[in-house]
Amino acid sequence: MIENYSVSEGILKGMIAPEGYKPDKKQIAFLYAAPPDAVSVDGKTISVLMDNIAKAEQTKINKARTFESLTLGVLVAIPLIFFLTLLIGGGYDM
Repeated sequence: MIENYSVSEGILKGMIAPEGYKPDKKQIAFLYAAPPDAVSVDGKTISVLMDNIAKAEQTKINKARTFESLTLGVLVAIPLIFFLTLLIGGGYDM
């Protein structure tokens, strides 16, 4: 993983992230460089010529799907909590 990257004069440079670094999904991008020797590593710094990046992919978050999942979760959780309350509480008193 690379963090704190920058692009200058056609060269992508970044720092190799420490072990255990976990970025948000919206921060993840996959870059494919060709040929393999186009990527140079100097200590904790990595650099790639932009012309050698053959492919780039980024994870996109589907907002509609996320909203549907949250809504469904709430619609299932509320009745479940209600029925568990009835079972554990021994009934419904008015």
